[in-house]
Amino acid sequence: MKVEELLKPFPLKEFHPFPRALMGPGAHEMIGPEAIKLGFTKPLVMTSGLRGTDIVHNIVESLKYHGLEPVLYDQVESNPKDYNVMDSVTLYQENRCDSFISIGGGSSHDACKGARV
Repeated sequence: MKVEELLKPFPLKEFHPFPRALMGPGAHEMIGPEAIKLGFTKPLVMTSGLRGTDIVHNIVESLKYHGLEPVLYDQVESNPKDYNVMDSVTLYQENRCDSFISIGGGSSHDACKGARV
């Protein structure tokens, strides 16, 4: 593979695990409409916080713009601990959330999967 090919922008990819995964440039702009299609109204947004970026804030604001009421749990640690899962479940229940959205890498996704169980 040539270096020029490696430097091309990462194409938007779409995967269909339950319920859905969006990746690539602009994917964050699709979360609100996708959440509505899936019937979400009050999602628990789980992330490590992605410190140093505005992506989590932008996604939460996009969800609000589309009429959803997101609740943010941004305390997921690397190699998430059982208390990350339990704390997020408590937040989910206290706020009467109806769905989950995870933002970030494997730790956020793993903690979110654990909370869904």
